[in-house]
Amino acid sequence: MLTGVDANEAALALARDKRLRTSTGDAQFVEGDAYALAESLGRFDAAFVGFFWILDNHYVEGNSTPIACVDADGNAWQERPLFDETMHRVLKNFPGRENLMDQLAHRATSTHWWRLDYYWQFEYRLA
Repeated sequence: MLTGVDANEAALALARDKRLRTSTGDAQFVEGDAYALAESLGRFDAAFVGFFWILDNHYVEGNSTPIACVDADGNAWQERPLFDETMHRVLKNFPGRENLMDQLAHRATSTHWWRLDYYWQFEYRLA
């Protein structure tokens, strides 16, 4: 079973519209908090976390969607179009290695950071 979890119902609706299937059946997409997954989701054999502090993209001038504004708290916002051509402002911060180390390294027994051309990846292991 493939289970997708996101805090944003609109993102889940887009995923559901893809009607994904696996060899064990339909994928399920549920609203939830990645920091406190519901026990009703059961146990997992593996997990992938993307665009959520483990793997994300760098801001690359001329390639990334431009930053539309930065709020008083320092959060960056982009203007992005949907398929229906409506524009929406979305939060898009670009955390770097230092941010990740500050947030996660104190809990980890080991860490590794990779910087790729357009993305970064961070791996950490807990005791």
